[in-house]
Amino acid sequence: MLAECYDPTYLDKVLPPLPRGKEACLEDVRLQIDEGEPPVRLEDDDLEVWEGRWPALKEDGSVDTSATLYKIGCVLATKGASKSTIASALEERDEALGYFKYADRRDQREYVRIAAKVVANIEEESSNGHMRNSLSSRSLIVPGTEGMKDGVEVKREIKVVSFGEISEPAPRRWLVEDLLPQAAPCKLYGDGGLAKSYLALHLATVVAAGFEEWLGYAVSKVPTLYLDFELDVDEQARRAFRIARGLGMERPPSDLFYICALGHKSKNAFQAALNICFERGVGLMILDSENPALQGDAETAKDVIGFYREYVDPFREVGTSVLTIDHQAKLTRGERSEHKRAFGSVFKENLSRSVVQVVKSIGGDDNLTVNLRHTKSNFGPCQDEASVRLSFSESAVRVERLDEAICVPESTTARVEVLKALSEGGPMYPEEIAEITGLERKTVQNTLSQLRKTSLVTNTGERRGRTHQVDLYSRDSHLIYSPYAGARV
Repeated sequence: MLAECYDPTYLDKVLPPLPRGKEACLEDVRLQIDEGEPPVRLEDDDLEVWEGRWPALKEDGSVDTSATLYKIGCVLATKGASKSTIASALEERDEALGYFKYADRRDQREYVRIAAKVVANIEEESSNGHMRNSLSSRSLIVPGTEGMKDGVEVKREIKVVSFGEISEPAPRRWLVEDLLPQAAPCKLYGDGGLAKSYLALHLATVVAAGFEEWLGYAVSKVPTLYLDFELDVDEQARRAFRIARGLGMERPPSDLFYICALGHKSKNAFQAALNICFERGVGLMILDSENPALQGDAETAKDVIGFYREYVDPFREVGTSVLTIDHQAKLTRGERSEHKRAFGSVFKENLSRSVVQVVKSIGGDDNLTVNLRHTKSNFGPCQDEASVRLSFSESAVRVERLDEAICVPESTTARVEVLKALSEGGPMYPEEIAEITGLERKTVQNTLSQLRKTSLVTNTGERRGRTHQVDLYSRDSHLIYSPYAGARV
């Protein structure tokens, strides 16, 4: 049978179109997603990840854009978004957050690849049953409890009591009056280079030595422990001796204990610390610092909650308060340090009973003044902000509270700068606002998203590709948050 020949132009006319590929399907999904709004319902931590507030960071502190897009994909996948929806949303986020990691490529295969990886990993976790242990068991064995029986961990029983039938407990006790409650997790956090470790070691020394007060707060004398995941015994011992001499002592107190956890698994280090706390009656343990000890994703609620339940909660049962030293999320231009939280999931602070932020005030070559902001207290009112001066010499470190707090004014917020730019320049695109204000494009995008929700900014209807032009909802919008109008910014 002879084969027939056909003209290609004729075939294009009579044959049906080829099946649409992934890129074409993505366009349909893309049209269903409003710019800046997630395709699925997100709240709290998940919404902040979507808005770019908690990006994944490299070791040098810069944003890891690939890891951040993957992280956003994981958030969407856990909320039930399909692979194609995730891929389209990642493309939108790549542009909206100002990353442009893959936006300049001719196709969207990289977004499809990331989405496929996210969905596959989520499905694998689900099938393998990667869930946290039940509340009746935990990783550490609490000394003085049943714990083990015939070499097997015994599940902890859940007890039910009637408040009407038990005796009224004694008044709450404080290690540091109105600041650090007894047998409760607390947090000290701030930016790098603010002597957080020196402040914590100074506190541990004062408490172990039996001084009457620390920075004006009454303290209780108890043995203390410094669990260190960052430095070694020699470096911390040098600091301990200098702090002791600054307090008028020849050497650190004998009830100040130290464990170097470098090179050890967190579980083993915490178990050793828990045993020492039980055996020596330790009332305060300093954990330096939380993120290395966590050995997980500090931005994932599951990892943070699991860490507190498995490694921090057992210390409460032996009467030990755990003060964790933590780092602050990186500041960008237009942000105020007083609004920054500890880096990672909000559960870091939610699961702490008292939280103190360290903020730089002033400093020179041989001294540093920081402000202590009591940002959370579950068992009483927050204390007034205090300024503390640290003086460094070769032989001693001295820490003292100033009579009055030093208040250093900070720069205006991104919200004010964006509103001012729109007020003076009229309708603009986000990249134009970023150029005028000097803010990062992703900061402008996040700020505009917030201003839209409060009806201060609206889209004009003009677009450049996928980017909307914006303007003030009314010409008086800039007055609402203007520092010149005397309103709060």
